[in-house]
Amino acid sequence: MAKKIDYADSIFYLNEQIRILTDCLDLDIDGDLYLDKVVEDILFIEGTMESLTQSLTENPRLLDRADHLHSIMRAKGRYAHLLESIARGEINFSRHLFPFSAKFRQISAKQREDIEDIRRVLSSESDSGFEDTKVVSEQELHFLLMEDDRQDEESV
Repeated sequence: MAKKIDYADSIFYLNEQIRILTDCLDLDIDGDLYLDKVVEDILFIEGTMESLTQSLTENPRLLDRADHLHSIMRAKGRYAHLLESIARGEINFSRHLFPFSAKFRQISAKQREDIEDIRRVLSSESDSGFEDTKVVSEQELHFLLMEDDRQDEESV
């Protein structure tokens, strides 16, 4: 059974997680207390972002898909920037995350690749005229109106 995903809220939540993580990692917090949670949060964001991206790219008929793809691209950019900042030691908490620097660089590179892939998808869809998925064809409209007429007749 297909599940309904609220992409706007899900992407908003990821952006907030990235923002909060970025802000909190600049604090002088104890690495012994927070290291596991920070790594868990970073990996959670990666996994969730990948799931959302895959779902969006595999479903070209989703309403507002282009908007959601643009939003996920921006989130991926922020996330990649955070990971690069950690790997370069530009964030206060980076010293505790040094053992994960190579992994974070790898994740960041994957995010940048995904951004380019999404750009190509959006570009090819706009070139092919596939962009406007909200338009209802004349046949679909006729079918929908017939269904409404039948329901009206049954209720009388």
